Amino acid sequence: FHNTNLSQCYREYTSYCDYSNNAIGVECYQPTEVEPLPSVCNDGDIQLVNGTNGTNNEGRVEYCYNGTWVPVCSLSAKTASLMCQKLEQSELAFSTIYSDERFGRSNIKSSFSYIYCRNYYTNFSQCSVRTKGSDCYISFRTCDQDYGLRCYSSKNECNDGDVRLVDGAIEQEGRPEVCFNGIWGSICRYSWNTIDSYVLCKTLGYDGP
Repeated sequence: FHNTNLSQCYREYTSYCDYSNNAIGVECYQPTEVEPLPSVCNDGDIQLVNGTNGTNNEGRVEYCYNGTWVPVCSLSAKTASLMCQKLEQSELAFSTIYSDERFGRSNIKSSFSYIYCRNYYTNFSQCSVRTKGSDCYISFRTCDQDYGLRCYSSKNECNDGDVRLVDGAIEQEGRPEVCFNGIWGSICRYSWNTIDSYVLCKTLGYDGP
């Protein structure tokens, strides 16, 4: 837990407890000694796992927290950029964020939630940890959504306006991606319709969807 005294918690006052807001009951337990788990990583390190391109520049984002690899439950553009700069060891690294869990779920329970980086930060070491829960307590659970990341060392891997289908069982199916600013990116489903699919397929040389 984050706090050890009720005086540290936010509170609201009421004149009485009624049927819709009953008085609570609590049963307390004596503390027990727990043998800490051995560390498998160094706190603050990051890694990308379950990538599909045979390299280590993409995958599910994991952060070393209290000596254990845990998933990242939220990921901002600034945090992703600084992560890639750290992983690629270059200030010219770029990133693409994936929120569709294409790299699988870890289902690891922890109190870690995400890394917070202000927009003016220039190094990942300046960022801070955010935990699940509130000012009064910390929740120990899985992420609602595990985030993925792909890092690029340059913006010249494709030509702007190019389209492709990836991760399909056959060549003419898959997830559409468009080249923008020299980087492949997924297309969000908002406003996408059958006509868009038809034009995409014609662009790729097919008769239609």
